[in-house]
Amino acid sequence: MKYKFHHVVVIGAGTMGGGIAALLANVGVRVTLLDIVPNKLTPEEEKQGLTLQDPVVRKIYDAARSVDIALVGIGQIAERTPGFCSLAEAYGVSVRRLRELGVVGEINYQPFDADGRLVDRPELRPLMRRVLAVGGERLQELSRRPDRTVIAVAGGPAKVEAVRGALRGRFFNVLVTDEDVAAAVLGR
Repeated sequence: MKYKFHHVVVIGAGTMGGGIAALLANVGVRVTLLDIVPNKLTPEEEKQGLTLQDPVVRKIYDAARSVDIALVGIGQIAERTPGFCSLAEAYGVSVRRLRELGVVGEINYQPFDADGRLVDRPELRPLMRRVLAVGGERLQELSRRPDRTVIAVAGGPAKVEAVRGALRGRFFNVLVTDEDVAAAVLGR
């Protein structure tokens, strides 16, 4: 299958995301890196007169919603993991509590259960509102469109449960993983 794309947004621009973005940019693809974007501006941004409705701010968010290809990571729910679990802890939601709520993983800071349903609970809403991100529903919409590609990246035995849940939720239409996860998901 041949893909033609003009703009790629890398969502979760950590080390891997930055490397992938650099490779794409080197072959002439327009790339936007989008990491955690708070739904509240910093004091410095407010001093500049920016608002969340400001075109400069909205441009980043809107770019992530209108991409040809989105690249996202699938996160596990575990102690001492960066990203979602660390942010949840900062908001008073422990990994233990996430598990009690049925959360098995997260994609783009959107927690989901083993059946791929987004977990929307009152105690998680402040955490989810803290991040201005392409929501799980939007990822599902994009992954169902024949002209859009949502690539999820996840590897390692600890992520099997999260990958299974994300597959069931149809948050992506391409998975980049390792042999261990692939074999476990396929039941081998």
